This record gives sequence, structure tokens and C-alpha cells, in this order.
Amino acid sequence: MIDLTVVAGTVAVAVALVGSASLSGSTEGWAELGGFLAVLFGGAAAVVIAVLTVIVAPTAVHGASLGKRLTGIRVVDVNGGRAGWWRSIVREAALPVAYVIAVLILDRLTSSAPGSDPSRSLADDLPVLAGAALLIADLIFGCRPDGRTGHDLIAGTIVTR
Repeated sequence: MIDLTVVAGTVAVAVALVGSASLSGSTEGWAELGGFLAVLFGGAAAVVIAVLTVIVAPTAVHGASLGKRLTGIRVVDVNGGRAGWWRSIVREAALPVAYVIAVLILDRLTSSAPGSDPSRSLADDLPVLAGAALLIADLIFGCRPDGRTGHDLIAGTIVTR
């Protein structure tokens, strides 16, 4: 949660700066679209840069991000060695992919359930589905004896004390 808070704060500041700079001019026609695209791509770039600098780089170099250091845990490869750059990047990239897959599976299950409203879309239920996906993923992988989560399995890493 510490790392997520730092990343979210960094992204919020970046989007606010890009948004205020790009929307300060004319808001007619193409200028409005350009401002929206600047905020969209600026926000996406801010997320990538924040995750790389706040989570991936410290994990690759020191074995722990700020949040992990404060809680006394670190990420290592399955043999106990340094996770390194490649494993750190794969570990962080796999996390949102796993959650998106879980959300899509839950959406498919709930939309085909008897009595479900066919007019509802994924966007209508996204907050509930995302929360359920996080809970289910944590329950499934948190119950493993070694405590490895889905993104740890994909990246070949493990979190240790």
C-alpha cells in the first residue's frame, strides 16, 4: 500500500501538471481533443515512470521498494539471489495482467448467471468485479505454503523477511 500511495501521488501530480498545461489554451475542436490526449498519454507515461522508479528499480537493485523496506520484506529469485531487472519488470508487469484476467473471468461468470441483467455492462460492475478479483487472487495465492502470488510465480520470485 505504501508503494501504491507513492505511485498514485506521483501520477496525480503529473496528470495535474500535464492537464493544466495542455488545457490552458483554447478548448474548441481539435485543441480540446489534443488536451485530452495529452492528459491520457501523459498519465500513462507517468504511471510507467512512477512504477519503474518507485517499485521496479529499487527492487532490482536493492531487493525492496520503499514499502517493502519499511515492512522488512524483500523480493528475491527462487534460489534466494537478487531478483534483478528482468524479474522485477516481469513481476510488476504481470500484476495488472493477472487482475484484468480475473475481472474478465468474474464478469463472464456473473453476466451468464441466471437472473442477471443483460443490459448491464462490464463498466457498470467494474469496481465490484475488481475488488472481488483482488480478494480472490489474494486468497488463492495467499494460501500457498511459500506465500508466492501469481506475479511471483510468473517472474520466478519470492517475497522473504
